[in-house]
Amino acid sequence: MYPYSNVLACLNLSHVDPTVIRYAGLVTRLARSSRACFIHVVSKASLPDSFLTEYPQLAPAVDDMMRQRLADAVDADFQGFEGTERTVTVLQGDKLGELLARIRDDGVDLVIVGRKREQTGHDSLEKQLTRKAPCSVLIVPEGSAPAITRVLCAVDFSESSQRALDKALRYCRDLGLPALDAVHYYHLPTGYYKTGLSADEFAAKLEPHLHREFNGFVAGVDSSGVEVRCLVRRAGDVPRALGEEMRALGADFLVLGSRGRSATASIFVGTLPEKLIWTTDVPMLVVKDKGEGAGLLQLLRDRL
Repeated sequence: MYPYSNVLACLNLSHVDPTVIRYAGLVTRLARSSRACFIHVVSKASLPDSFLTEYPQLAPAVDDMMRQRLADAVDADFQGFEGTERTVTVLQGDKLGELLARIRDDGVDLVIVGRKREQTGHDSLEKQLTRKAPCSVLIVPEGSAPAITRVLCAVDFSESSQRALDKALRYCRDLGLPALDAVHYYHLPTGYYKTGLSADEFAAKLEPHLHREFNGFVAGVDSSGVEVRCLVRRAGDVPRALGEEMRALGADFLVLGSRGRSATASIFVGTLPEKLIWTTDVPMLVVKDKGEGAGLLQLLRDRL
């Protein structure tokens, strides 16, 4: 597996925490991680400092009891690699800003964040980390079992998705899975009718070319020991189609790259991973090169 040596797991003292902790255990076993840091950030009260000075009892408290509660939860549910050093930290301040600072300062390789089943916020922590974290992000829906039996990788033939395919193949090899499903979705070009072909006729002509491109794309990574099943699908609504594909295949783990080949594109442009946060019922790994977007991270932190 890709060496996720330094893992950060986000906790929030909710019923989602056990899911995050158990999945962190699975990741550290596969990666033989050297460190797993479990962090909870207590949001700072949105009141003027002068007012909090007058009424300090209104400031959110970070106490030993809170730290102990988190430590007890990690002890109860973490079944990770025996060589992994575990730490439990409680911070206070802006949640995203504190997490981004810790990711940068500690050289984190992978961030794990949970998602409540009923959560639908547009500016959620999951979405913000997917955009701004300079490392890979694993989003784990509440209640996900810490096990992987079938992996699906979504690709668009870009360098980003080739890195994602490589990581997905590493997962399969480490888990002893014999095959990996890889899917590419396409849209018909606006002017397809100029060929005189119907939509279905045009798609039938196009798909053999896409399959050849797919085979060349797969040849660019090490797929030894794993059969890559290349799926080419026509779809208008890719997030919905991807969800239906996962359910049809029985896939319980999704891997894809962060969209865009530049830091600006991956951080500020709406992406497929962000859309999938709310429509995917299985853990989703968004693969990034470590340090991706780091050139803009300090600017983002300065503006928080």
